[in-house]
Amino acid sequence: MKCILIPRHGEDIDNLLTFSDNFPEPVRKAGQVLVKVQACALAPGDIRVMKGHCDYFQSPRGFPYIPGGDISGIVQEADDESRFRPGDRVLGMFEIPRPLDGLAEYACVKENLVEKIPDDMRYVDAAALTSSAVASYNACESFIKPGDRVLILGGSGGCGTFLIQMAKNKGASYIAATSTDTELVKFLGADECINYHKEKFWQITKYEQDP
Repeated sequence: MKCILIPRHGEDIDNLLTFSDNFPEPVRKAGQVLVKVQACALAPGDIRVMKGHCDYFQSPRGFPYIPGGDISGIVQEADDESRFRPGDRVLGMFEIPRPLDGLAEYACVKENLVEKIPDDMRYVDAAALTSSAVASYNACESFIKPGDRVLILGGSGGCGTFLIQMAKNKGASYIAATSTDTELVKFLGADECINYHKEKFWQITKYEQDP
């Protein structure tokens, strides 16, 4: 199958990534779903793994390895008793802690990390939902209550863009977000955007007086 490979740890992604058109296809195990990948989302964690900064708990299983863990695509195979069938449109999340095996034609994903997507959702959008949206949802459900005033650090990032919308929907009374993209975070629902290049949010007087 076709895939992207990383042969070793390193800092220069342009010189590390290699293309293969004859890498062995993954063999599905019981409890897994074989997906024909249509899109793969990359995140800072993929770069940390590539650089070897997280080898204590996120080291690749060996080299070369296929980077990327958040995917969307079309089910090819699943267990007979699975709720998935060939042809289903799905998204899949990597098995923690290693974001691996996504930048390829096919990927095997544990069934409990796979979910169906609507027919009108684009594959690229579905792949982007997989980790950031789940993390944001868990944070929102665990910590935000109706009427809360909320500060979101990195409001225009992967989690921040979801969390602003989720906090608003949860009933937060005021949302401030740090970002340099004022237009985006306000469009998503933030009441105020704090440009962290110009201000330190912990030194803003009005928040000290009325947190």
